[in-house]
Amino acid sequence: LFRSRAAAAGDTPEVRAELHHALRLGLLIAFTGCGAAAVLAPWLIPLFFSGAFSGGIALMIAYMPGELCFQFLVVLTAYQLTISRRRRYLSWTLGYVVLLSAIAVVAIPSFGALGFVGAHIAASALMLAVAVATCWRSAQLRPSLVALAAALIATLAAVSAGLLYLNGQ
Repeated sequence: LFRSRAAAAGDTPEVRAELHHALRLGLLIAFTGCGAAAVLAPWLIPLFFSGAFSGGIALMIAYMPGELCFQFLVVLTAYQLTISRRRRYLSWTLGYVVLLSAIAVVAIPSFGALGFVGAHIAASALMLAVAVATCWRSAQLRPSLVALAAALIATLAAVSAGLLYLNGQ
């Protein structure tokens, strides 16, 4: 009964195989973009803004691991729409917005822009954990993809921490 309902909703082994390839590619593209933004932040900020925004370099570097979590969350969330899991789509989207808002309301008055960066990282990571756990229980994710995501997020976090250390932030 559950398999026929899943198949009717478009959630078949073939769709899951395509999902795996799309998620892997999306994750690698997001990692490349976020990693490039973190590494190139000292040149991107002055290029697109001005030298007056040089204080934003550290914020941009710190922001990128959270952005990678958010990008992976967006891809997982969008997939839920394709298989008619609208409640998951809505709950994960609202969950991110509510968490971001709640943490930001507390953190921004004390930490300023860094408070927003922390709020984004926390909200993205928490909602990604919820989404991955839910997709894992539904057998929508392969172990290799979860391991790749964890490794890429950890790598970007380590690179960002190293860049912040090297930049004296």
